[in-house]
Amino acid sequence: MAVGDIFQRFFKKNAQDVNFLSLTLTFDSILASVWTFDNDAVKITGFAKRSFQNVENLIHQAAVAIDAAAEKAGSDVSQVVFGLSANWFEGSQLTTDTSKLLKKLSSDLELDAQAYVSLSASIKNYLKVREGSTPNIVLLGIFQDYFEVHLIRNNQVDSTKTSKSKPTLEKISSLVKQLDNEQSLPAKIHIFGLGQDTSLADQIQKDDFKDVFVQQPKIEFIKDSELSFSVAASQATDILGHEPQLTLKSSTIVPKIADIGSYDIMQKTPIADELGFIEGEDVLEIGADFQGEKQPEPLTADIPSSKANIATRQVDENFEHQIQDEMPTAGNLIKQDKVQTKSSQGIIEQITTLSWMSKILDLLKGRNAFKKIAISLGLILVLSLLGLFILGKTIASAEVVIKISAQSKDDNFDVDVLVGGSPDFSKDQIAGRKVEGEAQGTRKAVATGKKKVGEYAKGQVTVFNWTGSPKNFPKGTEIISKSGLKFTFEDTVEATSASAPSASERNPGKADVKVSAKEVGPDYNLGANQDFVFSQFDELFYSATNETAFSGGDEKEVTIASRDDLNNLQESLHNSLKETAVNDLKNKLAGTQFHDETIETSIAKKSFDKKLDEEASLINLDLVVTATAIVYDESSLKELLAQSINSQAPQNMESKPENIEILSVNAKKRTGGLNLSGKFQARFVPKFNEEELKEKLSAKSVKESREIIKELPEVVDVKVNFSPSFVITNSLPKSLGKINIKIET
Repeated sequence: MAVGDIFQRFFKKNAQDVNFLSLTLTFDSILASVWTFDNDAVKITGFAKRSFQNVENLIHQAAVAIDAAAEKAGSDVSQVVFGLSANWFEGSQLTTDTSKLLKKLSSDLELDAQAYVSLSASIKNYLKVREGSTPNIVLLGIFQDYFEVHLIRNNQVDSTKTSKSKPTLEKISSLVKQLDNEQSLPAKIHIFGLGQDTSLADQIQKDDFKDVFVQQPKIEFIKDSELSFSVAASQATDILGHEPQLTLKSSTIVPKIADIGSYDIMQKTPIADELGFIEGEDVLEIGADFQGEKQPEPLTADIPSSKANIATRQVDENFEHQIQDEMPTAGNLIKQDKVQTKSSQGIIEQITTLSWMSKILDLLKGRNAFKKIAISLGLILVLSLLGLFILGKTIASAEVVIKISAQSKDDNFDVDVLVGGSPDFSKDQIAGRKVEGEAQGTRKAVATGKKKVGEYAKGQVTVFNWTGSPKNFPKGTEIISKSGLKFTFEDTVEATSASAPSASERNPGKADVKVSAKEVGPDYNLGANQDFVFSQFDELFYSATNETAFSGGDEKEVTIASRDDLNNLQESLHNSLKETAVNDLKNKLAGTQFHDETIETSIAKKSFDKKLDEEASLINLDLVVTATAIVYDESSLKELLAQSINSQAPQNMESKPENIEILSVNAKKRTGGLNLSGKFQARFVPKFNEEELKEKLSAKSVKESREIIKELPEVVDVKVNFSPSFVITNSLPKSLGKINIKIET
C-alpha cells in the first residue's frame, strides 16, 4: 500500500469528483446544468433545455432535460438547487402549488433538493462579479404568454412587476414605467428568456424608450446557458460555504460570485487559519507578537428588508412541512449539513477525516509554533498508524480471490419454461410467469361510406291465377316489373282457380294485394297498368298487374360508418399503441430474462361510438392494447445446466451456476410456456466446502492462507483484498462473516 494513498484519505472530503444539478424553471422552459468542481471553480459538464406546455407536462420534460444533461456529462446527479422565475412566487413566498410541484418533482425524479433561488437574485450576483461592480439595471424576463420586470439597484432587487399576457413592446414599456415613479431608472437593460433573433427582440433593440428612460438604455441578452450557469454558481456557494470561482467554459474562468440569493452578502476581512497564518501576509514581517493579536470580526453588508429584496426567499411553512426538511432554505443549508454530518460520524469517520485535529492545532498557538508543529505532526503520524492497525483488527473484511486454471466444456440444452409451474430439473423444466403491459388511447377518423336512405314506393296489384287450382301466396312473395324492379307482398293472399266458359275462352282467378318496393327511391313510383311476373313461378301460370300507379318512393345519399372505415381506424390506432404497450411491458420486465420474439400484442378492449352502416361524419374509437411475454429467471436456468453438466465433470471438480455461460438461445412459444434451446459453456472449478475453507483461513496470515488454498487442485494464484483498503493488517479476520471467497478463471 502506498504511503500517499494512506494519508490521502485523512484529509477533508471534497466535491472534486461529485456532480451537481442546477434546474432552472421559467414560465415555459426547463434548463438543466450538470456541473462539478475544478478545484474551487465551477465547471459545467452538461447542459440541456426543454419546453413544457403545462404543469402536468413539466415533470416529464424535466426528466428528459436532466437525462440529456447527465448523458453529456457522463454522470448521474441527485443534489439539485432550483432557480425559479417570478411566476412561481407569490410576493416573497413560493405559492402553494409551486411547493407541491417541487416536492413531487423531487420525489418522482429521485432528486435530493437542497434549496431554491430566484432568477433575479442569481442574475444580480452573477452580473456583480462579471462587471466588477454592483449592478444597477432593469432586468426583463420575457416568455410567450408572460413577462416579468425587476429593478436591481443598490445590490438588491428593489422592485418586481409581472404580467400574465402576451408580451409586446408597448406592454413591456408600460410595466417598466411602474418600477419606480420617483427616481430615474438605470439606463441598462438585461433580458433573459427571449431569443436575440426574434422579432420582439429586434423591436426592443431598435426602440429608444424615451418615455421610460432619461437616456437610451444599453441592452444585453442573457443566454439560456448563462442563466442556468448563474443558478449553478449560487448552488456552488451553498455547497462550499464560500464564494467559488466560476467557469462558463473550461477555458474561461470568471471571478468569484456573491452568495446565493437567500444569504446575506458578506464582506470578509483576512482571518488567520487554524495554524495562525493569514493568506497573502508574510509571517516573518509581522513580528513575534502576531500570535496574540485578536483577529477582526467579519463585516456584513447592509441586510435588505424582506419587503424590498425579492431575492431573499424563505421556504413557506407548508412546503417545509410537506417535504419534511428534504429541501431546507438556502440560508440554513450549510448549517444543517454540518449538524447531520456531526451526528452521523462514527469512529471511522472521525479518524479518517481528522475531526480531532482542531484540538491538537489549538496547542500550536503562541511562541515556538514551528517546534510544536513538528511535534504535532509526529504525534499525528503515530496516532494515525495506531488507528489503522486497530481498524485492521476490528472492522476490516477480506476478499480471498482464488485464480484457477479451469477446464471448460460446451454442450447443448433443451429446456421448457412452464408458466405458473415449479422447477423440475429432472424433467428439464424451470418456472416462468406471464407479464403484461398495457396501452390505451383514443383516435378519430372521418367516415367515408355512402348509403341511400328514403321511403319505399307502395301500391296495389291484381294477381292472376291461370291454373285450374286455387293458389295461396304468402307475405313477402316477390314480383318483378318488366324493367326489373322488385316488389314484395305486404300480406298473404289466395287467388281462385281459373274458369273456362267455353273451349276457346279461359278466365283467370284473381286476387288484390298491397305491395312495397324492395328498395327506396323514386324509380319505384311506377305508372298504372304495369305487368309483373313472379320470380319463383312461370308467367304462364301466374302474373300480376297494377290498375293504379305506385307512389311514395323517395331517396337521398348519406355518409355512414363503413366496414372499411371501422377496420382502418382500428388498425391505425392498434399499430400506434402496440409500441407503447411493448415499452410498458419491458419496463415491468427489468431484471428478468425474456425474448423479444415471444412478445405478443392483442386488443383487450375496443369501443366505437358508431355502429356499422350508421349515419356518421366522424367515428371515435377507444382502444386498449396489451403486450404479453413469458419471463424466467436466468439463474434458475444456469442452476439446471450446472446440475446437468456435473455428471461429466473431472474428478474433484464441479461447475456452479456462476460458472455457466449461455452462448446462444432460441425461444419458441409452446402450450403453457416456452421452449428454450441453445448452447452453453461450463467451467469446472475445484470442489470444496466454502464454510470449512473459511474456518481454516480464520485469523491466519496472508502467507498461511495462500499455502492452505494452494493445496486445492488447479489453483494458480491467491490474492487477498482488505476492506477498507487503507487499514494496516496482514491477517484475515477471525469472524467467518467477514471473509468472502471469490473464484476467478
